[in-house]
Amino acid sequence: MIDLTKNYHREHLDYMRSHFEKIMEDTIRTMDNARCQIEESIVNNDLLPGKTVYETAENIVVKVMVPGIKKENLNLNITESQITVEATFKMENDMDGPILSFKDKQTGTIKRRINLPKKVKPQEATAKLENGILKIEISKLEKDEEFNVKID
Repeated sequence: MIDLTKNYHREHLDYMRSHFEKIMEDTIRTMDNARCQIEESIVNNDLLPGKTVYETAENIVVKVMVPGIKKENLNLNITESQITVEATFKMENDMDGPILSFKDKQTGTIKRRINLPKKVKPQEATAKLENGILKIEISKLEKDEEFNVKID
């Protein structure tokens, strides 16, 4: 007499194994596509850090968002008309699961050039990094003088 239950269980296990492998392949493909899209965004400069530029009577103030970047990984260059901020980053992704482990390490550089609305004195610039925001204050070359005019 042939035991059909063993054969049935073996076929069921083979089916489950095949189905599980397809799920894992789809998951890996999806994760790889997401990683490629992020890398493409970085290359196409879609992920440039945000910035704010405003003027006071004596200074031009620039705030650049650089979340997760340490002070020692920032390079700041200033001319009379432009600021260049360069940030080096290292991203590490570790996902450990009972079945799948995923480790990915990436390094790169993001560079941002900001044109200033007026000429400045680069040698008088100050910069401070606080809570992921780089604040740069630069003295204007020609200060805006304000006069009170009497109205007749």
